[in-house]
Parts: sequence; C-alpha cells; structure tokens
Amino acid sequence: MSGNLCDFGCGRAAVKQLKNERFVCAEFVAQCPAVRAKNSGAKRGKNPFADRPHPRGMAGKAAWNRGLTWEQMYSGAALQRQQAMRWSRIQSAHRALAESQELERGRREKLSRAARLRGLGGYERGSGRGKKGWYRGFWCDSSYELAFVVWALDHEIPFVRNLEFFPYEYRGQVLRWTPDFLLADGTYIEIKGYLTDQAQAKFDYFLRPLRVFTRPELGRMFDYVRQKYGKNLLALYE
Repeated sequence: MSGNLCDFGCGRAAVKQLKNERFVCAEFVAQCPAVRAKNSGAKRGKNPFADRPHPRGMAGKAAWNRGLTWEQMYSGAALQRQQAMRWSRIQSAHRALAESQELERGRREKLSRAARLRGLGGYERGSGRGKKGWYRGFWCDSSYELAFVVWALDHEIPFVRNLEFFPYEYRGQVLRWTPDFLLADGTYIEIKGYLTDQAQAKFDYFLRPLRVFTRPELGRMFDYVRQKYGKNLLALYE
C-alpha cells in the first residue's frame, strides 16, 4: 500500500491493512519477519506443553504400547485390552445417544447429510449392483449386508459399522481396506458373496480377529430373514 510501512517493525512496505487499522507487510501477521523472529525467540528452548494439563488425564502416564512390537500389540492380552477399551468407548457413545432424543436426532441428520453428499441411497452408475439403504440406523451397501444386519439385530448380537481402515499389498501396490462391521469381542466382520485374489490378499495382511461371511453363511441368513419378514428383503429398507 503506497507510502505505508509495516507496523510490526520489519521496515518493509505494507501490502495489507488489518481490521484494527494496522498495516502489515504480508497476507497474514504471522508471515511478517519481525513477528516471526519475536515469536520464535520467545519460544525457543521451551516446552510448549509445560504447565498444560493433558486433556484426557494422561500426563505422566506411559503409553499402553510402549516397548511392544507390532505382533505384541495385536495379539494376546494387549489386543484384548485394546479391544475392551475401544468397545467401552463405543458403548458409552451409543448409550449417550440412546438416552438423548436430541443427540440421536442430530446423529441421524448428520448421517443423512453425509449420505447425500456422497451420493448414497440411490443408484449410481459404476457403483456396483448392490441395493443400498438404511435399516434401523445402519447403512447397508448391499442386500448381503442387509441380511447380516437384520439377523444380528434379531439375535441381539452387538455390532457397529466399522470405520477403521487397514493397509494391504496387492500386485505391488499398497492399498487400504475397511472391514464392514465390528463385534463387541473385537472380531471384524467382512461380507463377501464370493472370494477373489484381491480379497484374499486383504485377509492375509490382516492381523486382527476376522470372520468372513460367504454365500453359504449368508444363504442361511437370507432364509431366516425371508421366513420372518417375507421374500422381498429390499422392502425392509427405510
């Protein structure tokens, strides 16, 4: 800005005026050399977390996996402890939602917005042949998943939709895979009508408890759902 110098002491020409009417030589105050020198000098050699309590009360406590190898972290007692902690957090969140209609309504609205943004809930060219929809708060990507969800809910088997992804290698590429569901005991569930080489590669790299439901198991679930609710499974979608 013509004729004006930076008000923060660097001596450079101003390029912007702030809301407080001070002039600055950069797009942001933190980009000014004088401000950067002042901030870095004041913080150099100091612990930025000193005198700040840990938000979850973990200050001074060792991490649960300190000194453990990958195999040790995901096998035996360590895995069971991690699974119990994860499931406890999940159950606490679900109890909070169940006890508050407002929270549950907000959750459903959030899921609905996310589904609309991702184009879920209707036919999309190239997205596969699976018939998608909601059933009692669970999103199902196919009629196979719908059969599992109905069967599990009716038999009071605690589960949640899994959102965690895991790496695996296939044909020289490192890819990511997200199992479909997670049971209360830490077992992951994958719904597969039929197995492929790529699916087998996912399972080979997976170190956690996993159960894969293929056509024989899914067929029994379909039979149960049809006998109880009728032949048209897709009519169960909300």
